[in-house]
Amino acid sequence: MLLELFGWTELTSTCSAEEQARVRSALSGQGIRYKLKTVNRSSPGAISPSRRAYTGTYGENQALFYEYLFYVKKQDLDAARGALHTGR
Repeated sequence: MLLELFGWTELTSTCSAEEQARVRSALSGQGIRYKLKTVNRSSPGAISPSRRAYTGTYGENQALFYEYLFYVKKQDLDAARGALHTGR
């Protein structure tokens, strides 16, 4: 991924909006810069077209539609991990 070329590394990922808010709060509270990438898992991709046009979203767990990926600078990784553990 492009972020990794610029010194960023993945810290954690979650599909929970509540957990995403908790991680953001923990990192901000410690003054740790982060980048958040949000991926819509139900949208079509270049390789896999959407089935939603055929089947809708009936029966799918809507809580898993979005994945939140957090990235921090490599030199901040240990501090960020510590912030997540103390924020629980």
